[in-house]
Amino acid sequence: MVVDDDGSGEVADIVAVRETERELHILLMHCKYSSEPQPGARVEDLYEVCGQASKSAAYRRDITAMLNALITRARNRQKKYGHSGIEAGTFERLVRLRDTARTRKPQLTIAIAQPGMSKAKASRKQMELLASAEVYVREIANAAFEVYCHA
Repeated sequence: MVVDDDGSGEVADIVAVRETERELHILLMHCKYSSEPQPGARVEDLYEVCGQASKSAAYRRDITAMLNALITRARNRQKKYGHSGIEAGTFERLVRLRDTARTRKPQLTIAIAQPGMSKAKASRKQMELLASAEVYVREIANAAFEVYCHA
């Protein structure tokens, strides 16, 4: 399943869910635009997206509630805009995932994408902010933390 959940009150900009016999692999991807055309060492480009990643760690406590939120938001988008935001999979599959979530061990990854950050030019402040977000996500959600940026 892949859901484009971008918007106010989102779970994440993009939510991907893959089910195995024993696990539910969930990726919460938070994306933000760059404040400038060229990637660099601007810590300001990371504040909001790191905050969103940290906030979404709370979903680890109740995966069923997270899936309920996605279902409600998809239903509301369908009514309002004529599309649900479900990019891969079906609404029915999303409901089935919710219904089986309690029988699967959640494996959560929280990721951020910030094209305004340059890996090669990352500043100390950027790295400290990313480290703080990573520690929080790992401790609160027992989740992996990934960063996607410009090389």
